[in-house]
Amino acid sequence: MSRTLTAADRTALIRLAHSLPKGSEERKTLLAGLKVASLPDGTVGTFLLVLSSKLTQYDQRATKKDGNIYRLSLLFAALQKAGKRVAKLKDEDSPEALQALKDALLREFTKDLRGRPDLPPVANVFKQIDAFLSSGKLPSLRG
Repeated sequence: MSRTLTAADRTALIRLAHSLPKGSEERKTLLAGLKVASLPDGTVGTFLLVLSSKLTQYDQRATKKDGNIYRLSLLFAALQKAGKRVAKLKDEDSPEALQALKDALLREFTKDLRGRPDLPPVANVFKQIDAFLSSGKLPSLRG
């Protein structure tokens, strides 16, 4: 029986893969499976999935520096609030829907004096949304 991976499922699988020894067959299989379940479109839901992954990666890097065990829960609470604001637009990829997502993210995450997101994962997703709108480039977990 096939089912769609949720952001939480994907995050859990990524964490599991990174807990396995580098080069192990299990790790390679898990990561290859996640690549197969790649990001198929530029919908609001896909960009939320990308941001979920980016926030997890950001937290993993930052935790090595400062050991803050609460940051990820706060980041995901903000992501969940933004997701609720655009829940009806989850399957849309129109410029209006993606602008609504950007507006929702700006409401929930901090921004700089120019009104742009100052948290690197959010800024990255904004760039990916802009690239999708201008050239049709699909979102990526890497870039």
